[in-house]
Amino acid sequence: MPYVSNGVHPAVLKQILLGIEQANTPQIGVLTGYETLKQALQNAEKLSDSHGKCDCYLVMARCERRLGMYQKAIQSATRSKVISLRIGYKIGTCKANLFLGHKYVDEGDYPGAMQLFLLALADAKASQQRVLESDAQHEIGDIYYYIGDHGLAFEHQSLALEITRELGDEANQSQILGCLGSTYYERGELQQYKTVIEESVQLARRAGTPFQIGITLSNLAACYERLAEYELSVQIAQQALAQNRQVQSRFELKDLTTLGSCYFEKAKHGDDGAAELSEKFYTEAIQLLDRDPNFPVFDRCNTLSRMGSLYAITGRTEEAKKCFLESLELAKTHGILLKQKDAEYLLYEIYKGLQKADVALTHFEHFHKLNEQLFKESSDVRFRTLQVAQLLTELQHKSEIASQRANNLEQQLSNSTLQLIAQTELLSELRDGLLQFIHKFPLPDGAAKELRERLKTLPCKAVDWEKFDTQFKAAHPEFTKKLIEKFPALSPTELRICSLLRMNLKSEDIARLLCLSARSVEFHRYNIRKKLGLKTDQHLPNVLGAL
Repeated sequence: MPYVSNGVHPAVLKQILLGIEQANTPQIGVLTGYETLKQALQNAEKLSDSHGKCDCYLVMARCERRLGMYQKAIQSATRSKVISLRIGYKIGTCKANLFLGHKYVDEGDYPGAMQLFLLALADAKASQQRVLESDAQHEIGDIYYYIGDHGLAFEHQSLALEITRELGDEANQSQILGCLGSTYYERGELQQYKTVIEESVQLARRAGTPFQIGITLSNLAACYERLAEYELSVQIAQQALAQNRQVQSRFELKDLTTLGSCYFEKAKHGDDGAAELSEKFYTEAIQLLDRDPNFPVFDRCNTLSRMGSLYAITGRTEEAKKCFLESLELAKTHGILLKQKDAEYLLYEIYKGLQKADVALTHFEHFHKLNEQLFKESSDVRFRTLQVAQLLTELQHKSEIASQRANNLEQQLSNSTLQLIAQTELLSELRDGLLQFIHKFPLPDGAAKELRERLKTLPCKAVDWEKFDTQFKAAHPEFTKKLIEKFPALSPTELRICSLLRMNLKSEDIARLLCLSARSVEFHRYNIRKKLGLKTDQHLPNVLGAL
């Protein structure tokens, strides 16, 4: 994902970009980049840079995930989200929701993931960040893919691809094409599947991102395996394996299982050499899982089932049974129904081959029950996910209508204020002209003094503050109330100045409207900052805008 941010202190931004570059450079490594990002966070804290802290925590979370520190990654992303919500930083909440959504995906909680990804999409649109909008569309498409709605998956993945092509972002295009390819495969469009996966590799190589190159090569090897082009699959999987090991990518596991599966297919036809190679790669996959316990249990169950199937076709029945039983126990312990179902069926096949009809029948009955349960649960998950999507879409539509209404009110207020400024300017000019006239053609002392006093306040007395207050309250209904509640020491003049600053008016315009000198307005601004407890790097209009 390209780095997207706004409002980060330049010194912190420089460190963040350096950390990202180091983490993505194989010769330097993720750990070095992570240490740089920790320094960037310390710097952001010293500078009271809240936007910088949000971004540091999130980029650190990505590094932590790559380093296998999954709980810490979730904590860092959550901190980023909390700070972003506190300061109204929509880019930050969008990125945090995109990251945290994957936790729900890993747990199989697709409604929970859908909720976060849709919220991320709304924030991306609100902050007009097309890169983040593409990421959100991509993630939503993946959720629809997981629940089996390939039509909606295709729709959202295509929208994501369209945005990345519009932006010329080849690295992200490559990633989205990989997912789009899987959707084509599920829809039975095999030629299109192959075409987009091959294109994704070309784009990744052009973009020159080592990590993404490894992922796309893994996807291409899996593509050729699915299409039974085993020789080509082995060739590409070996390239992918070398690349993924170099960049320390967890896609190494996918390459090992692809290689094991390709040789497994050859072993089914009695090729002893292929059987040995298949066992070698599956064994390496299990050893990798042993070294990194943070891999999902699903992957271990899947690899054990593959190894067991290899043992079964080569006549090593006891070893096959042991693998299937281990996979079944793991799946039961962690509540993974799909892998329980698979293991029960494989055990049924084993015992049927051993002519143990009673045991085989027991495993088949378990398989049948799990199949029915999975169908019911997957239907329920699909229904709940679609329900969440519909509900949030409706809420966002209502929010957009409310936002449009607020924008219209803001525009009306802005137009009225501009008219007031123009009116006071005109009256100021008229006043200055009359004062010059009085100076040239003296009036009786009493009359001249009275006229000067009246002319002095002419521009600001012409301002209809009652009408202004009504329009301001309509556009910002809670602003003044919140300001008084949080900072009761503010005087009526200071509250008025806060309202005008909320509209981004300059000090000279405020001075003209209130019949004050520019110096007086600056003095009031100083007092307001003091009463609000602002630090030197905090911009007063931004703080007021966040209310």
